[in-house]
Amino acid sequence: MVSLIKDIIINILGGIRSSRTYVGAPSLKQLSKYAAFVRIAKQFNDTFTK
Repeated sequence: MVSLIKDIIINILGGIRSSRTYVGAPSLKQLSKYAAFVRIAKQFNDTFTK
């Protein structure tokens, strides 16, 4: 169980690092200055279901 939680945390941190690199933020603290955060209300993409 501990290993599973550790793997999940490592994946989340990897995603945050990748996001930081994508927007060009030099640190996590500056991520909000370099990125525009958008609230997503619709969670299902029905573009290809029609």
